[in-house]
Amino acid sequence: MKREALLDLAIVIVGFMLILVGGDLIGLPVPGVLAIIGGLLLAWWRLRARSESWSSIGLRRPASFPRLILAVVVLYAISVAGVVGIVYPVSDAMGWQSLELSRFDDVRGNPLALARILLIAWTTAAFGEEMLFRGFVLTRLEKALGRGTVLLTLAIVIQAVLFGLGHAYLGARGVLTAMWIGLVYGTWYVLRDRNLWPLILTHGLTDTISMLAIYSGAVPE
Repeated sequence: MKREALLDLAIVIVGFMLILVGGDLIGLPVPGVLAIIGGLLLAWWRLRARSESWSSIGLRRPASFPRLILAVVVLYAISVAGVVGIVYPVSDAMGWQSLELSRFDDVRGNPLALARILLIAWTTAAFGEEMLFRGFVLTRLEKALGRGTVLLTLAIVIQAVLFGLGHAYLGARGVLTAMWIGLVYGTWYVLRDRNLWPLILTHGLTDTISMLAIYSGAVPE
């Protein structure tokens, strides 16, 4: 079981990195989006090989719509509180620059660019990243590391670090921000009912608010 989980992790992570780095080197458009799609296809293949499905690891209907909305509100509040109370002070103490947002410059005041980036935010980012990092990577890490509170915590931390590194284009502050969010989402996933929908909706909401802030000029250039 552990060996199988490690093999599945290696296939998906290596495939993801090859697409991401290779796509960037040869100048493919949106290599990050392509890497998420490729990673999801590989993860789906490995899930089928283990007689599992996306539903079995969390992509299923929530038990209660009001609870889902409450979960989104709580997750968003915890995420923002951690960014303000932990990420900002650490980043300032380390002398890190603000988020590197130059790749979103075309969104400023441009409704078509905003619509395009929101489409990406709700598909490959919200859906894709939660299915890949929390749904697949975290559950494979659990199987690979074994049972126990310490090992489960380690699995959550590792997936959060991988999630953070996947956002290196945002700079050091962005990596730390993504790591914090990965910790919050991963912890919620394993402690609640292992349903991906609260994470997907919170992720999409977070990205939407961020992109609207850039579009409106609330985030300085």
